[in-house]
Amino acid sequence: MRIMQLLWLSSCLGAVAHAEQAVIDNSGQSDHGVLALNQAAGNANQQGNLQAVAVSTTASHANVFLPQQQSANTTAAMADAHASITGAAFSGSQGLMAINQTAGNANQSLNTFSLAVSPQPHVTTLPSAAADSLLADTAGSSPTVTTTGSSGHVQTDISAAAFQGSRGLVQLNQIAGSHNQAVNVVAVQWANP
Repeated sequence: MRIMQLLWLSSCLGAVAHAEQAVIDNSGQSDHGVLALNQAAGNANQQGNLQAVAVSTTASHANVFLPQQQSANTTAAMADAHASITGAAFSGSQGLMAINQTAGNANQSLNTFSLAVSPQPHVTTLPSAAADSLLADTAGSSPTVTTTGSSGHVQTDISAAAFQGSRGLVQLNQIAGSHNQAVNVVAVQWANP
């Protein structure tokens, strides 16, 4: 009788929606240089942080490229999703900070930075129009995620103390929910005669 009850309980628990939580609390304070962080809670999420730097006395070419494929099919109960950055996370940091934080299912987020320095610089990356095109192209590549149950509560938040006193470039994608796409693209061509 006891085994039957345990089997019944475990089968019931499998159908219960659960909360997806991604929390960054007081991390990354006073970092210097390049900080690339991906944090995901949930299923079938894709995240990327790509940087390219080219420096030359003649000609330079910085290229950022990301092929992707996602083919997982999942079934997930619609969950509450909460992504938060709390405390004084990343405060006093300097440099390039590329952060993707996701709570939920089948989300995609990308940060790219490219810099070319030379008398004749050339940067190949994703300008904003191309970034929109990338997102349109990847929309069809998202996995099939079947949700069950009623819709969950989604929330993102950032503490007022987070990022205070930071200098440099901050690329932040913060997502809660399902089937979202976000991209930050920075491309710099610097002619140095």
